[in-house]
Order: sequence, then structure tokens, then C-alpha cells
Amino acid sequence: MTSPPPRFPVWPWAVIVALALTQPALHYALQSLPPEGTAFSGLSIADSALFLESMERGVALDFHSPYATCKSAWGDADPRFYAVPHLWLYAALGLVCKLTGLEPFTLLGLANGAAFGFYLAMVWRFLRHAVPHYAAAAFALFTLSGGPGGLLFLASRALGWDLHPGFDAAFFRWALYGLMEGPHFSPLLYAPRCYYTLSLGIGFGALAAVARGLREERAAMVLWWLPALLLGAFLYARAGVFFGAILLFMLAGTSAGFWLRLRCAVLVALPMAAGMVMSALVLRTNPQVVANHLEAASMAMWLTPALVVCALPLAAAAPALRAAVQSGGWLPSFVLRAGLGYLAAYAIAAIGYMAYYGTLAQGPEGSVAAAVSDWALIGLLAGLWPRAAGSDTTSLPPWWAWWLVAFLALSLSGFGQGWFLQFGPQRLQMLVWLPLCVLAAVGLAQTRPVVRRLVWTLLLLFGISSIGVSLVFFQTSYGRTHAQGAFAAYHPEAFAASDARALDLLPDGMLLAPAPMSDIAVRRTGSSTVYGVGTFNLTDVDYVELKREVQRFFSPEATDTEREAFARAWCADYILCPATWPSEAAETLRAAAWTQVIYDDGGTLLLEVIPEASVDR
Repeated sequence: MTSPPPRFPVWPWAVIVALALTQPALHYALQSLPPEGTAFSGLSIADSALFLESMERGVALDFHSPYATCKSAWGDADPRFYAVPHLWLYAALGLVCKLTGLEPFTLLGLANGAAFGFYLAMVWRFLRHAVPHYAAAAFALFTLSGGPGGLLFLASRALGWDLHPGFDAAFFRWALYGLMEGPHFSPLLYAPRCYYTLSLGIGFGALAAVARGLREERAAMVLWWLPALLLGAFLYARAGVFFGAILLFMLAGTSAGFWLRLRCAVLVALPMAAGMVMSALVLRTNPQVVANHLEAASMAMWLTPALVVCALPLAAAAPALRAAVQSGGWLPSFVLRAGLGYLAAYAIAAIGYMAYYGTLAQGPEGSVAAAVSDWALIGLLAGLWPRAAGSDTTSLPPWWAWWLVAFLALSLSGFGQGWFLQFGPQRLQMLVWLPLCVLAAVGLAQTRPVVRRLVWTLLLLFGISSIGVSLVFFQTSYGRTHAQGAFAAYHPEAFAASDARALDLLPDGMLLAPAPMSDIAVRRTGSSTVYGVGTFNLTDVDYVELKREVQRFFSPEATDTEREAFARAWCADYILCPATWPSEAAETLRAAAWTQVIYDDGGTLLLEVIPEASVDR
């Protein structure tokens, strides 16, 4: 039995508490401090339409869905609308609202903060047991470092560049993975999704128990986590796959006895497998939701936005990666060299592909993974390259490098000409940052003091500025007058006051509006809608196809005949063209013979669809 880990500093707990408090503080600010000319939408992020609706259904237990259309085979109320397991977590929060009298949006902020704090605490606990000598440095990088996007955004605002019409496109790759909410690198960016952070926290808590159990030769420590592992894998089934892979890396990279490792593997794998099976069974009650997830969430991580955030930490991690390649047996070294070769080949192929098609400067990268992943497999031949002689002087188990390279390679990939994308490899991105930060902390410890201080300064300066910019300019509407400003499409939390006045006049009926305006209408008026972000889960219709059709309806390319046919096919009673997210079809719709104006202030347009029998042709 080895000696216990050294004493650890107290400051990580201050960081944990401070970051956890950002979530309820954000919800308070959104609700209480809307900018000039705006109103609070009822949402914090676009997906909170799903979360809050589930909380209300948790109170009512009527399984009504405002996203159920007249084409629904199940009517407008059915348990199968709530087939996504994590929605039941929000339903449970709704019951808490009923018992405590708290307003759902307020409780959602508190729940996000509590789950986020739990997640960070479990990561800290895991680092203390898995890499005690580098735990503090790795945790500082994990929570407080980042890419240069925050500083560049502040510079852009100071120079007035954010007001330029082309700013969003030019700055997109600098903001995507460093400033925008979503399953990205920095834990702050997925903090508004408590089902993520709760499941990830459970996973890291169990891994911490495994790390301690391996050190103290007591697999029974994992027993306490069995119910939690079952819950975590049920709420977020992907977490079961992700943490299963990390566990295999841990167990393969330790010198503990075979039977001890086997007991740890079984104790973690069984409840996770049971939770994943339960999750799959619940999901299969609504096959369309499964299809929506496979189609709409089928994306890989984009290379250049990832490099914006990860380039400096990857450079810092290079010595630790080199040591991992040189240490261990032939097979682990071969696999690691092959993975690094694939990543190098992928980067070369992806950059060449984008340069050839003229999208390298600022274009989207959605098609890159499917186009280049199969060609990049030639990089696996790097595993055959003779490895340099040397030994690992870092005292870091090599499985950290295996974890980073495997998750980074898979998160970028679309093998089989895009077949692999159906599994949503981008989600692996959430579990790339931690091993990268650990390896960077190890690498920095080996560099010259002057270089180490410079890199640490840059990483923390980038990270803290990005945290501030993300919180203030991307997760609130600070500085946005009448809801206008940079990246308006990513700001559902506030909308123009004229749109709010239109919703006050909206009668009962089926609304057709672009998302997230339609979701705001659901939150503020309780109306039903043809399409919204909530359509992704809370219906039995094809989300991707309906989204495409609604986008065409509000585009200038659609004809008047097409628009009328679509509105009547989906039983729309009212059409809303908002000022916050303006539609080029507004003028045509205003003049259409089959609509009449309810509200029009020159920016916001609310129309009623005239019954077909009453239209004067």
C-alpha cells in the first residue's frame, strides 16, 4: 500500500463555489435586468425551452406538449412525448417547485449551480486521487484557462468591429468553442445543462473511488457509487460509454493486481450498463425522438475552432505526450503513435480540403469530417515508425495520453463517409479538456521557469477573460439595445419589446414562428406552436425536415402559394415575424390574400391565417 496523497490547497473550493454561483446569478440577471428595449424571454439558453416545459409537466403530470401539431398521431398529450430520460430530471425539479413554491426558472438556475458545483468538486476529487502531484495545477487549468477568444472579443468591441455586418462570420471560429454555450471544452460552457454536469460529476466521483481503491487495494470503495452510476447512465447514456472507455484506460495503465482491477471494472460497468439499457428502453417508446437525435445531433468537432482554444495547451502538453510515447510497452506506444499520426493526417487533410474549396478563411466545417476522416486513416501507419529511445520522467501514468488522443481523434471523426457522425462524436469534446489540462500541467512543470511563467500567464489570462466574456456578453444580453448586437441568433434570453407586445395580443391557437421566437411564445403565453427548439424532443414528427420547411417558409425563396399550403397543412392559426430575428418574408406575408394583420409596428408583424373558405380568390 502506497502513501496517501499529500495535503491539498483550499483555493480550488473557492473556485468551485464561485463558478457554481454564476448559474443562479445569471438566472437572476436575465429575469430582473433586461436591457433597454427588450423583455425577458423566459429562456436562458435555447434548450431551456425543453427543460422548463418538462418542469411544468412534472407538476401537472398531464404529459401535454405545446409542440404537438395537428399531424401528431398521439394528440397533444402523451407520455411518449417525454421519452428522453433526462427530461425526467427536470420533471422532478418541477415537483420541487410545487413543494417549495419556487418559480421554475429560478429553481433551474439553482439546480444548474448545484450540479455544476458537484461536477467540479468530483473532478477535483478525482485529480487528487489520480494525479496528486499535479492535481492543483491541472485543476487551475481545467477551470480557469482557455483560448484567446475572450480577449479578441473585448478588443473587437473596443474598436467597434462587433457592429460590422460581417463580424459574426469572421469571428465565429474564435467564439464557437471558447465563448458559446454547449458541449464544448470549458466546463463553464455546459454548466447551464444540469443533466450533463450531474452525470459527469457522478462519473468522475466513481473514477475517483476507483483511483483510491486501486491505491489502497480496496475495490469496495466503489460500492457507494453503484446507485449514482445507474442514475447517471440513465439520465445521459453517452456518459456510460465515455466513462467506460476512461475506466478501461485507467485499469490498463495501472500496475494493480488483475483481480482488483476486474472487481473495479465490474462494480462500475454493471450499474452503468443497466442505466444505459433503461435509458434505451425509455427512448424507444418514441422512435421519432431517436431518429431526431441520430440526424440532428450527428456532428463532429470542427478542427479550426478547436485549435483556437487548444493550440497553446497542446503545445504545453507536448513534453508529456512525448514521454508517454517513449514509455511503456511496444503495444501502448504503437497505439499512441498511431493515434497521433491519425490526428496529424486529419489536420493536414482537413486544412487542405478547406483551402481547396475556399472555406478555410471563415467558412463552416460541417462537411469536413465526413470528407477527410477515411483518408486520414493512413496516418495510423505512424504507429510503425520506430519510437525514440527514452524513459518517462514525468511520473504520470500513460493512460492520460491514451485518453486525450483517443477522445480527440474520435471527436473530430466521421468515418465511413459520415456514418460515424450518427453517434454524435462532438459530445466527446466535453471530456477532452481534462486530460489535456493534466498533460499541460505536467509538460509545463518540465519547461524552463521563464517559459513556464509566460505560458501560465497567457493561459490564465485567456481563460479568465473568456469566462467573463462568455458570462456577460454571450450568456446574458448585456450591452444589447432592442436585442440587437453580435451573434443575435445565439441570444434567446431577451427579445425586442415590440415582440413582447405582439405576444400580449396573441389569441389561443397554433402559432407559426421561427425558433426561438416560437419557444418564447410557448413560455410566455402557453400557446401551441408548429415548430420550435422543443420540437426536437417533445413531438412525434421529423425535427430536421420540419426545421428545413419552416426555414424555407420564412425565406424569400418560398412562393406565396408554397407558404399558404404549408401554413394550412400544419393548421397554423397565426404567424409571427419577429423584430428580434427578422424575416425577409414579412413584406410578402403582410400583403398575402390569405392573412390579415393583428399587430404591425414596422418591425414586428403578427398575422392571422384567414380560414380557407373565407379567402377571396
